[in-house]
Amino acid sequence: MAKNKKKTQPRKQNSKQEQAKEKKKAGIPQLDETWKYGIFLLLPYFLSRFFPKLYETIDWSVPPLDRSNEILQKQLKKRFKKKYPDLVIQVQLKPKDGEAAQLLILHFEIQATSDSNFTFRMYEYNVGLMEQTQLLVCSIGVFLVGSETQLPIAFLREVFGTELKFTNENIKIADHRAVVEILMKENDPIGWFLAAYFACRDTKYDDENRKQKKLDLIKSITSAKINEELKEILFVIIDGLLNLSPELQADFDLELEKLQGEKSMEFITQSGLKWFKEGELKGKADGEEKGKAEGKAEGEAKGLALALKLKYGEPGTKFAKKLIGIDNLEILDSIYQGIEADLPLPELKKLLKPKASVK
Repeated sequence: MAKNKKKTQPRKQNSKQEQAKEKKKAGIPQLDETWKYGIFLLLPYFLSRFFPKLYETIDWSVPPLDRSNEILQKQLKKRFKKKYPDLVIQVQLKPKDGEAAQLLILHFEIQATSDSNFTFRMYEYNVGLMEQTQLLVCSIGVFLVGSETQLPIAFLREVFGTELKFTNENIKIADHRAVVEILMKENDPIGWFLAAYFACRDTKYDDENRKQKKLDLIKSITSAKINEELKEILFVIIDGLLNLSPELQADFDLELEKLQGEKSMEFITQSGLKWFKEGELKGKADGEEKGKAEGKAEGEAKGLALALKLKYGEPGTKFAKKLIGIDNLEILDSIYQGIEADLPLPELKKLLKPKASVK
C-alpha cells in the first residue's frame, strides 16, 4: 500500500519582502545595464578614481568607443554561446617616444554574485577579444557583492610542463562606501553613482525610503557644481538603479514636478537611457494635448541624443542634431526601437522620413 506523501508547504516569505517583490514586478533595477551605461559615459572619472595608472596611459583627446554592440559581440556570442562580455570599450593610448599611438580594448565584466569560474571566464573573454580585434585587452571585473566576499585571484593550470596563468584587475564596489560623501563634496560624479548604487542595496525592500533617497540625490545633483551633461548622465543612472513601484512612481513624479517648478532642471528617466521626464511633465502641466505631445517630443529628441551618443559616438551625436524640432512621435519611437535593435547608423537615418513635421 502506497504511503501518503506529505505535501510540502512552500516556505513563507517575509511579508515585507513579499510585498516589495509584488510592487516591483514592473520595475526591477537593471543593475548590469545601468552600470555599463555609467562606466562608459563616466569612464575618465571611473578610471581616475579606481585605476589611476591606467587612466594616465590613455589619450583622452580621442573619445572612447563602445564596441559592445558591434559584430564583434555577435561573433563572440557564437563562440561563447550564452555568455559574452558585458562592456567592451576601445581607447587610444598616449604615444611613447615618437611611436605611433596604439589602441587598447577595455573589457568590463559586471558581477553581482559569487562565481568560482569567474577568472576562467575572464580568460576566455580576453583571448576571444584579442582574436577578434587584434588588439591588446585589459580585463576588469566590477563586483557588486558584499564587502565580506573574497574576490578571485588568478586562473592557474599546469599539466606536464604546460603552465597557464591569467590574472585580471578587479574592484569590489562595497569597499568604497566610506568615500561617497567625500567624492560628492569634491563634485566627482562617481560619488553620486556610488550613492545611487548603495541606496539601491539599502532600500531593496523599502520603496518609501527609496523614493526619498532618489529625490534627495536628484536635489543634490541639481545644486552640484558639475556641467549639465554630467547631471543628465547621473539622472539616468539614479532612475535606473532606484526603480519604484507604480504607485510610488506616481507620487515621485508629482514631487519631481514641484521640484522642477522650483528649480531649473531636467530629469532624464531610465526609459531608454532615453527620455527626458521633463518633456512629459511639461505636457501634463500645460494641460493641453498639443502641449503634452510637443513637450514629450522635445523630451524624447533630447533623450535620444544621449542614446545615440552612447551607441554610435560622434556620428550619432551629429545625427541627433537632425532630430531637433521633430514633433512626430512615431518617427522618434521608431528611431529608439532601431537603437534597441542595434541597427547600423545608416539604417537609422533612413527612418527619418521627409514627411516628418519640422518646426
